[in-house]
Amino acid sequence: MGKIRFSDRDIRQFQALIQKYSGIEITDRRFLQLEDILSNYLMDRKFATFDQYYQDLRLDGHFDGELKDLISLVTINETRFFRDILQFNSLKDAILPILIRSKKESGQDHLRIWCAGCSIGSEAYSIAILLSEQVGLLNEFQVEILATDIRWQNIDYALNGSYTSRELRGLDQKIIGKYFGQIENRYQLNRDVMDIVQFKQFNLKDTTYLTPGVGKWDIILCCNVMIYFSRDQRRETVQKFSQTLSSDGYFFIGHAESLLGISSGLSLFDASISSIYQRKNCLLPPKIEKKLAGGPTNKKIQEVNLAQSKFSLKASETVTFLSESSFSASGTTVVEENSRTGKELVQTHFSEAEFAANRGDYQAAIDSYHKVIRIEPFNVSAHFFLGLALENTSDIDEAVKVYHRTIELDDTCILSHVKLARIYSFAGIQHSAVNEYRKAILKLKQIDPAEEIKYSGGFSAALLLNTCSIQLKKLDSKQ
Repeated sequence: MGKIRFSDRDIRQFQALIQKYSGIEITDRRFLQLEDILSNYLMDRKFATFDQYYQDLRLDGHFDGELKDLISLVTINETRFFRDILQFNSLKDAILPILIRSKKESGQDHLRIWCAGCSIGSEAYSIAILLSEQVGLLNEFQVEILATDIRWQNIDYALNGSYTSRELRGLDQKIIGKYFGQIENRYQLNRDVMDIVQFKQFNLKDTTYLTPGVGKWDIILCCNVMIYFSRDQRRETVQKFSQTLSSDGYFFIGHAESLLGISSGLSLFDASISSIYQRKNCLLPPKIEKKLAGGPTNKKIQEVNLAQSKFSLKASETVTFLSESSFSASGTTVVEENSRTGKELVQTHFSEAEFAANRGDYQAAIDSYHKVIRIEPFNVSAHFFLGLALENTSDIDEAVKVYHRTIELDDTCILSHVKLARIYSFAGIQHSAVNEYRKAILKLKQIDPAEEIKYSGGFSAALLLNTCSIQLKKLDSKQ
């Protein structure tokens, strides 16, 4: 039996079915990536056509179970422990100390965390390990970590707590030795860590969201889940998450995602990490928020939308990346405006980088950004996103070089100064961190306070200026 062919009607039925029951939007491009997988799935179940499967699905008494299996096909399961080191560093060094101090001052002893879209449990268990490493925290607080996923296969896998060496890649050997026991070619997580996390199957499309036994969630993580959703579904989901967060709770998303225009009362916690939000007043002025919610109304806002998240450029979108002064010796741009081949290759490589970053394969993303730069050496976005990908592989020295190169190409790329300042601050190079924050502040004072800062996920100049000023004040006090 050969490969199953899908008609346009089959594709539309499949897309509608998945979106109706999961909220996941399957674009035509995404369907092409899934076509072979779906074909094999149907043939394994002895169906000759999708229509035959679709009609059988509607009559089958096991509709819910079969649909959950089908939805499992369209989600990315690539994950690993402490996958986003920048987020975990912020959680450990900034967010947890703030939460703990606040709870002690108010006499609270509960810490509640929800990992939504937990995959095979790596993220939830990483948090449990991080909390276990904080001396005395588990004795002082009643910690509740809930991990949910739409796939029952993921929940079963996570409950076993047994992982391969690939799933532990990049994890410090000291952590592995302390919290895992090796059984043949697998690693079994210690029971005391596993007992901190509760797992539950849950569909984010449900109308009522989960809340802890007492109060609301202090932290919600929903990383690389909403990339599958339509804009309306993302807005609705974020609103429900926001309603279940505590008044000053934190919301984590993936680096490929953004809440631009759908923030629902959530503001960026740190301008240098566009994937951590806090429940407070909205970042953007209402007029700008309204414009973004209705779609781009001019070229400037369109460019912000294109670069709203760290890995957000889509192959179907077109934007000019070359600065006005980026010319070769002959006086023409490196990639001629009418060169369709060059543009298409650039868009393809950006798309590859986005897809790689979504599944956590930052090395593949780095390779794709290098391909863009070989075609367009002055492509500012490729350099900036390359720096972010390098940070995620802990190649900090190279990331620093790339951020400096980004500034050389585009002196208005203020967020590169902020990223450099943060790196230098973590490395203890205080004078360099101070210098970068001062450069960012100087440039921010020269632009409209309401202007959105490129690559920041919606941070206005005024709010970024305030954030940089606070960080600079902290650094000055240490010198």
